[in-house]
Amino acid sequence: MRWLERHDSLSVIVALVDEPDQPPREALILDLREAPVAESADELVDRLIDALSADEGVPPPFDLQVTHSVLSWGASGAGLNILLKVVSAVAGTAGWDLLKSTLRELKQRAAERSPWVEHPLSRAEALWRAKWFLGHTYGINPDGLEVVEEEEELADDGGSTWRFRLSAQGGELSADVVEEHGLVRITRHRMSRG
Repeated sequence: MRWLERHDSLSVIVALVDEPDQPPREALILDLREAPVAESADELVDRLIDALSADEGVPPPFDLQVTHSVLSWGASGAGLNILLKVVSAVAGTAGWDLLKSTLRELKQRAAERSPWVEHPLSRAEALWRAKWFLGHTYGINPDGLEVVEEEEELADDGGSTWRFRLSAQGGELSADVVEEHGLVRITRHRMSRG
């Protein structure tokens, strides 16, 4: 179908999980809005899975969801969303490093083909991502999460780490949102009961 061949935006979320039915403890995010993507969904997924297979020659356990969206209402656009849940033991392996490198390469190539401009992770974006990730992880409404405490740490490379502690019904949640060489990494911490 020709509507699914073109993508004006790409979102890739790689979530580390201990078991397929458990919430992710960490996620790596590539979000390219208004940045054309040359590869098809199949090609992109193949590249991600091939990267993860670097250590053993076979991919580690994973769960993959790919969705396409098309808007044709005056102006038009198409998006591709890839959610790849992978066993958390892959973190720190050569496959994990190759996956991150592949995502950074996709971002660099998209930036070269579009007027899309790289921007540092703002507090507002970091907070939105923390609320979204924690809300999705625990099945609660992100809009109901309130900031209890926050801290920003600047890195030598110009990136930043935001730490948020958020109140939720029944306790507090916390997450680190880190900008690492053009990618965003979110790590959740255990929920404390209030």
